[in-house]
Amino acid sequence: MLKLSRQPGGQPEIFHSLQGEGATIGVATVFLRLSLCNLSCSWCDTKYTWDWENYDYKKEVVALDTEQVREKILSYECPHLVVTGGEPLLQQTELAPLISGLKQQGFYCEVETNGTIAPIPEMERDIDQWNVSAKLELFGGLSVKNNLRVEYRIREAKGNDFRYRDRATCSYQWGRLGGYVSDELFAEKGEFVRNRLYLGVEGTVLE
Repeated sequence: MLKLSRQPGGQPEIFHSLQGEGATIGVATVFLRLSLCNLSCSWCDTKYTWDWENYDYKKEVVALDTEQVREKILSYECPHLVVTGGEPLLQQTELAPLISGLKQQGFYCEVETNGTIAPIPEMERDIDQWNVSAKLELFGGLSVKNNLRVEYRIREAKGNDFRYRDRATCSYQWGRLGGYVSDELFAEKGEFVRNRLYLGVEGTVLE
């Protein structure tokens, strides 16, 4: 069973929209949002997927089997899937059969991850693109569960898993450090080449 987040109306958070960031920005996409995360970032905009001190697990999470999730995804007739969270790789054992089946039906599959968990072989084989959102110690307000080190944790993941740079992009929200951060920093610390780095501008005021 996969643990999905719920939309405000209570439905599982599987929906059709346009990819809003990264290498496939603007592409029509089916989004699958999974619950649970191994980090607890203070700036997270999806705390309802993991913050059980402030959100009700029973109201925010729904468990569905692979076939139920597959049918909902296929109902949109859009062969592009982005799995997001939370941290999807916490559920990768249950997720892998779904991805494998969709790949056989011609899907392009992306996973959005914080880069701290190594993918199992089945996921490494089938995922077309890893969208790694680097969580840096410099951000501040970051607490980490399970005794993970608060550092450039892309390098700390078991097996240095995101070193296959041709299928992994790294995104960073410009402005959270309150100053200039060069792409050389990410290329050195996270082992991403520059043409796979995506720096976004953080908007904090209407103007």
